[in-house]
Amino acid sequence: ERQKPPFRGNGLEQRAARLRAIPAAEVLRRIEQGDRDWLGKLRGWGRHAEGADLLVVQNALLEERDPLKLAQLFAVFGGRTLPVFDARLLEHGESPDHELRRLALHALGKNTHESVRRYALERLSARPSDPTLLSRLVHNYARGDERQIDAALVAQPSDAAAHALVWSLLDIYERN
Repeated sequence: ERQKPPFRGNGLEQRAARLRAIPAAEVLRRIEQGDRDWLGKLRGWGRHAEGADLLVVQNALLEERDPLKLAQLFAVFGGRTLPVFDARLLEHGESPDHELRRLALHALGKNTHESVRRYALERLSARPSDPTLLSRLVHNYARGDERQIDAALVAQPSDAAAHALVWSLLDIYERN
C-alpha cells in the first residue's frame, strides 16, 4: 500500500512565501527582458509582495513608456491596490493599446480615490454602454451615482458585454 507524503503545511502559504521572497529588482528585470513566462506570476507576486517592493514597481510604472512593459507592470496590481495612488496613471485608461488599457483600468479600479470615481463617471457620460467603466465604481461608488449607472442599463452589443455589465452591477451593489 502506498503511503501519503508527510504533511508540509498549507500549499497556498508556501506559494505566498516563495513569491514574497522574489525581490522587486528580479520582477523588473524579467519585465525588461520581455520574459513571457512571468506574465502569469506577476499578479500573484503583486498580491503577496511587501509594500517596499510594490513601491519600487509602482515607481517603474510611473517612468515606463513601452505599452507592453506598462501592461505587465499594471498586472502586478491586478489583485491589490497601489501603495500610493497617483492620478497620473489614469492616462493609461485612454491608451490605444487594448491590453494596456484593460490592465490599467482593472488595477486602478481597485483603488478608492476620488480621481478614479471622477474618471469613471466622466467616461460613463460619454460611453454609457461601456461595462468596463462600471467596475471602476465598485470601490468608488457614492450616493447619487445611480443616475449614471441607470444610463448604462441599455442594450449591450454582445452577450459578453451584457455579462460584464451585470457582474459590475452586482459588485457595486454588494460592496455598497
